[in-house]
Amino acid sequence: MRVSDEELMIRCRRDEMSHNDLINGVKDYLNSRFNLSIGVLTSDETVKILLAQGVRSNTAENLRALIRKLEDAVYTGKGHEKTDMAKGLHSVVKEIEKETR
Repeated sequence: MRVSDEELMIRCRRDEMSHNDLINGVKDYLNSRFNLSIGVLTSDETVKILLAQGVRSNTAENLRALIRKLEDAVYTGKGHEKTDMAKGLHSVVKEIEKETR
């Protein structure tokens, strides 16, 4: 099933998104958008994928920064806690969509 940018944004609008939920949503979106099968998403892998798909380096770096913050939360045991980082994700996904059409 393809996770569209719209579906990801709907998921992100939920007030109950945790760090884990958000990183999984980004992974599902990238898998679907670029026909990939990423099991675990890392910030460095994200940049490589986006650059290979023609996304500008600035946009790829913006998503890397977001993923790093999510990774930090997950690896420090806070992955289950709610986050408001979805707000920053919306503009990055819109840029990815524009740059890959």
